[in-house]
Amino acid sequence: LEPGDVVLCHTDAFTEARGSHGEILGPAGFEDIVSTIPADVPARVLTTLVERMKSLHPGNLETDDATAIVMTPN
Repeated sequence: LEPGDVVLCHTDAFTEARGSHGEILGPAGFEDIVSTIPADVPARVLTTLVERMKSLHPGNLETDDATAIVMTPN
């Protein structure tokens, strides 16, 4: 890893979450969401991700094991 890199590890609750039309996001839909989040502050990445996922569809991240970790190199 290089300075400025960000690693996001997550459970399947994020890729199995629902989109705004009730469809399962899947890896590509999840990547679309993550790619729009600025990665300059790792703590903000996680907060923004959870907010966006919950705003997409009622119940997202509430009925599954939702865990995510954001890591950056020193």
